Amino acid sequence: MTNNVVPDSEPATRNAGTWRRLTDRNWPQFSIKQEGGDRFAPKRYPRVEDLWPRNIEHGVTPCKDWGQSRIVVEGVTVSITISPRNIEVIVEGELPNDLALRVAEEIRANAEAAIRRRRVLEPV
Repeated sequence: MTNNVVPDSEPATRNAGTWRRLTDRNWPQFSIKQEGGDRFAPKRYPRVEDLWPRNIEHGVTPCKDWGQSRIVVEGVTVSITISPRNIEVIVEGELPNDLALRVAEEIRANAEAAIRRRRVLEPV
């Protein structure tokens, strides 16, 4: 897992035309890809609700965009975004590392079951 700094949280400063980071969000981020790096076939995209963890208590926050979802685990928002290349999972706050990894792993396993193809979980 690496730090994830959101670009819009880095406003420009007028000093010497440089950018200065004002926030450092230490958010764990994961990528779930098809084994071998292939893209998802358009007709084989999983429904985002099929990815939600089944063995970890969570709530769901409404999201308007197709292929996106936000769940809440122990008061921390976890965003899930499906794209042609991968499923991105971002833990948007402080969640114990082992729990963040369990959430991401359950999402990976659910994607694998929904699509019936092997998926690989990688920290970003």
